[in-house]
Amino acid sequence: TYMLNHPDVPSSNVINCDIKDLANRINKHVEGFDIDVVIGGPPCQSFSNANRQRIIDDPRNVLYKYFVKAVSVLQPKFFVMENVRGIGKIARQIKDDFAKIGYSVECDLLNAVDFSVPQKRERIIFMGNRVGVPPIELFTMIYQMKSRRQHLLKEALEFIKPLEACRH
Repeated sequence: TYMLNHPDVPSSNVINCDIKDLANRINKHVEGFDIDVVIGGPPCQSFSNANRQRIIDDPRNVLYKYFVKAVSVLQPKFFVMENVRGIGKIARQIKDDFAKIGYSVECDLLNAVDFSVPQKRERIIFMGNRVGVPPIELFTMIYQMKSRRQHLLKEALEFIKPLEACRH
């Protein structure tokens, strides 16, 4: 999807693989770079409300740990991790995992509709850094950006050009 929407980006700059594989070899993709921010949303099926058959030992429960590993390897100044509301059940553990690799971190539940997105979509956002900025200050700035007006999907789609089917 990303490649179709961004045809100007060289395919060699796009990594399309399992998060387990990526976390183990991410450093080869960024050698020589000083990383400022890592943003991601690790797979979250086991915490989703759509998953009615949650199992406490579901192996997908620990997929966020690969994101933690990637942050540990990359050592960005800041990171942002988003996930479904249900992962909040293990928020303390996630915060502890980031603290173990040297990051101060906070999290909160945000709703996209509060930030001018025409969709009610709650997500838990974890933000952390290793440069001494109190994460609560970052959330305070975000709270100040809340929109006073909710936007409708009709407004968001108003100026989109009609699409034609692509035939290959």
